[in-house]
Amino acid sequence: MSAQCERGNVSWAPVGKPQDLHSDTHLLAGGLLDILVPQFGSTNSVMTKLPALPVEVGTERSRPGLRSQPPVLGEHTAEILATAGYTTAEIKGLADRRIIVAPASTPVEQRSERRCGAVTK
Repeated sequence: MSAQCERGNVSWAPVGKPQDLHSDTHLLAGGLLDILVPQFGSTNSVMTKLPALPVEVGTERSRPGLRSQPPVLGEHTAEILATAGYTTAEIKGLADRRIIVAPASTPVEQRSERRCGAVTK
């Protein structure tokens, strides 16, 4: 197929697969960010690496990293509902009836993990 495209002067490129992400030279050249990916239906997250944005900032041409990790499911639910006027008892009732996801607390080790996000090459 590639030979036919070349002969016909047709631009082409192979379609990448998710498993190719960590071996792609163009993506790796820009560095990778450590990021926690929430697991659907759970308050657990898995640390993985994703490509950094190809952006340089300022005269030092520094590359921005993550300021914080994305929230886990329900991480800010209680805070948002409290701001909207719900009482603690009402929020607990919604969580008890599984209408909302509002984890009681995030483990200390997971909170400190969530702060990391440096670009690594």
